[in-house]
Amino acid sequence: VCFFCLSFAIKMVTKLSVAETHLTWSDAVLIVLAGFFQRDICPELKNNSSRIAVYTMFLISVLLFSFYTCNLISALTVGKVSPPFTDLKGMYESRTHTFGFFKGSAMEEYFRTANDGLYRNIWNDMVKPNYGILKKDIDANIDMV
Repeated sequence: VCFFCLSFAIKMVTKLSVAETHLTWSDAVLIVLAGFFQRDICPELKNNSSRIAVYTMFLISVLLFSFYTCNLISALTVGKVSPPFTDLKGMYESRTHTFGFFKGSAMEEYFRTANDGLYRNIWNDMVKPNYGILKKDIDANIDMV
């Protein structure tokens, strides 16, 4: 989008300026492309409006380059963190995480009245001892995470 907008701006600035050399569409596109690769192939610019358009192009290319570099560095340095379990049974057996939900929710009722041994064990061993910290408010629960 920036590429086409800048090409259009350079084309219009050179077309509307009396003292400026008129550029074709292909020249404007090549100038912007060279600017994004930080190369200088611009013709001699005589007006301030043309210079501002080209300086804007170089500024945007520096910003895009910086944005790309930052994203690349962060993607390469931060590894993916995966929990030590893959299912509810693994979470119960590892005991490295706590388990909770909204107080008064259907999930609470399901775990509290479960006939299945795993759900009943999770309720008795992980939820019931910490029942006092469960909240009904979504913001309060998010703050606990």
